[in-house]
Amino acid sequence: MSSGRKVAKNTLWSLFGQGAPFLVALVSIPPIVHRLGTERFGVLTLAWMLIGYFSLFDLGLGRMLTQTVSERLGQGRSAKEIAAVIWTTSLAMAALGLLAGVILVAISPLVVESVFHLQGELGEETLRSLYWLAVSVPLLTLTSGLKGLLESLDRFAAVNGLRVAMGVFNYLSPFLIFPWSQGLDAVVAILVFGRLIFFLCHIFLSLQAYPPLLVYREIHFSVLRPLFSHGGWITVSNVVGPIMVYFDRFILSSFVTMTLVAFYTTPYEVLTKLWIIPLAVSAAAFPLMAAATDKPAELTAVYSRSLRYTLLVTWPAVTVIFLLAPWGLLHWLGPEFATHSGAIARILVIGIFVNCLAMMPAALLQATRRAKWLGFTHLAELPFYLAAVVGAAKFFGVEGVALVWTLRAAADAVILFYLARQAGARILLTPLLTAGEKDFLHRLW
Repeated sequence: MSSGRKVAKNTLWSLFGQGAPFLVALVSIPPIVHRLGTERFGVLTLAWMLIGYFSLFDLGLGRMLTQTVSERLGQGRSAKEIAAVIWTTSLAMAALGLLAGVILVAISPLVVESVFHLQGELGEETLRSLYWLAVSVPLLTLTSGLKGLLESLDRFAAVNGLRVAMGVFNYLSPFLIFPWSQGLDAVVAILVFGRLIFFLCHIFLSLQAYPPLLVYREIHFSVLRPLFSHGGWITVSNVVGPIMVYFDRFILSSFVTMTLVAFYTTPYEVLTKLWIIPLAVSAAAFPLMAAATDKPAELTAVYSRSLRYTLLVTWPAVTVIFLLAPWGLLHWLGPEFATHSGAIARILVIGIFVNCLAMMPAALLQATRRAKWLGFTHLAELPFYLAAVVGAAKFFGVEGVALVWTLRAAADAVILFYLARQAGARILLTPLLTAGEKDFLHRLW
């Protein structure tokens, strides 16, 4: 019951941290589309996706930092030893972030010309935007590590307070620049400035949450070997997984206009906000599952409870979205988006629902140090998915790509649930909820 309440409490904080910016996005995206234009907004969504992908090049150190600090705190290790792990891992993540930023700078001209197929003024704006985004990659990488540190110290309230502020800034800051410029690069520049401010806030909160970091400032490179060993397979999923999530938009940009890409990416960006539910639950459950690696009964209890939370919250939302998608798009973005994006939204929301459930077995495999299984699964799926997306984009357009994405999500879920069972966690979807679960749902609704 104690673990159930802890999962519920931290899940609610995470839902608040990710859900509040989503509400701001619903209000702010239409005027942003109006100011930038559909084509520029389509490019902006692709740029956001690209920076999100490059921010994952931490070789799994962010997730391993969370697990390692939690584990050593539970074992009562010395503050000096834990501080050395934090400083060493942060240094390594900074170096990896700088490397990823340099790579992004180097490939930006190729991306603009050969992938986005942009020329003229828009091409120049996009290139300058990618250069700005390259600057933010090290900030994103380090912020991710500091967020994991704060979560391992059970500072979910602080983490999600910052997340709300950052999310609101992301969607409202473009309006600060619109009176002087409606260029894409100007919008991206102010977003990068915001990431710098929030990175500094994470540093302040981390030092406040764990004061020994100010006393012990040692670097022990020996701690990196085990972190890289287990984090390497997390990296495989971090690299391959986003390819399967985002590759569709790059392929579409090669076969259709940027306007049609916007009709696809806009409902996708909104619908994937449903991921805040499983991400919040898995973030709260991850340390508990890691602690129960050798205790099948406890592992099954935490895993099943997390899956129940995700199912009970996402199912009603998915049902409403599926039924009302065209109507919602009509009143949100107008008849053009309702006509072109309604069917796409209905196809994608099914795949996103299945993917939400699949995040629980994926988190379990990482928590129990079976990230290798997850990495192998994604590597095996990748070639089949890439071929299917190219064929769908060429012959069936945006609706065909949406269907392929959903089918891939379904196949992935089946495999991951099987692997979770092999890892010792069974699904116990009992009809009656515990008192802690009822309390969680009551507060949530």
